[in-house]
Amino acid sequence: MVSDLLNFNHGDITWNLESIFGVDVLNSSVPTAPSTILSVTGTVIGEDFRDLKSILQGIVQDILATDDFHWNLTSNGDFTVSSVSHLVSNAKDLAWPTPTIKLLDVIWKTNIPAKIKIFSWRFLINRLPLKVQLVNRGVSNRTSIDCPFCSNHPESLDHLFYQCHVTKAVWNRIYMWFGNDVNLSHEEFKALGVFKKR
Repeated sequence: MVSDLLNFNHGDITWNLESIFGVDVLNSSVPTAPSTILSVTGTVIGEDFRDLKSILQGIVQDILATDDFHWNLTSNGDFTVSSVSHLVSNAKDLAWPTPTIKLLDVIWKTNIPAKIKIFSWRFLINRLPLKVQLVNRGVSNRTSIDCPFCSNHPESLDHLFYQCHVTKAVWNRIYMWFGNDVNLSHEEFKALGVFKKR
């Protein structure tokens, strides 16, 4: 319990360090040579605990002080929904480049099914659950991360949607409508200007 961390003695409050760290850690001798042993007693870790003890002993507790909550996103410390909204808006600006944010804005306002909006959003921010992404995040333990169509390259967003010879054949027909070369990267595709506000 928290009360076990403090000693109350005639109005004085001190830290109950023995209860926190244990007597053997606080009273063991400090090694004279660097130690690579990572047990708590008699090592560099024990030395760190004793340093913490000396720091805590210098802190005087004020029993009349009260805790208060301070929201760091406002100047007066009070929580507001607008401060969270501002934080989220700024986080979005930091997370993605401006052209991507504009594309996402168009997609979310377009009258298309939600599943297409979500797929487009994940596509544009490179968060589709492709084999390379899943393995890098430790979500999958697949033995092969190769493309399911050609089995010659890892299944990444650029490969699967732009470089694989199988998907290139599909994209080739689409790109002919645009009048562009088939060899586009993810960034080049986003820069095509296909999505425009009306």
